Amino acid sequence: MKINIFKSVILTGITLATLSLTPVVAAKVEVKLVEPKKFRDIEVTGKSTNKSIEDVHKSLTSLLEKLTEKLVSDSETLIVKVTELDLAGHMEWVRSNRDMRIVRENDRYSIEFSYELKNVSGEVIKKGDAKIKEFLSSSPSRIKQHDSHLLGYMAKDLKKWADENLKNK
Repeated sequence: MKINIFKSVILTGITLATLSLTPVVAAKVEVKLVEPKKFRDIEVTGKSTNKSIEDVHKSLTSLLEKLTEKLVSDSETLIVKVTELDLAGHMEWVRSNRDMRIVRENDRYSIEFSYELKNVSGEVIKKGDAKIKEFLSSSPSRIKQHDSHLLGYMAKDLKKWADENLKNK
């Protein structure tokens, strides 16, 4: 009996020690796409609608995490609910019988969303709505600069929004 109690105490101690070494990282940015199949344009070249939605969701989450890392503390969570999205360019069928997104420097993109910034206890610190519509012609190099990121051409405008709305909470 004493041996079982001793084993329980040792196992409990090891478990607690392991848990204390595991870093607790809260999700700082949560992106929710509200009825994405109704968005004006969310299709990605060579992808089904569902895969396009998944890729856009991952890309937008990653981009917002990067752009807000110094504005949203570890004890806060930014929740972004995207209600409309129109990617730059348009889809066209090309000779090889597949779709391709054609993007030109004077194409427009837009994103509409609401946001809430919450503290660790879930209280809303700040909230609002945003609507960004921009022409790529305002910065023709956007397309080339952000080849590696699906939504990279939105970075400048999303950063401006974040600085204006999240800097002075």
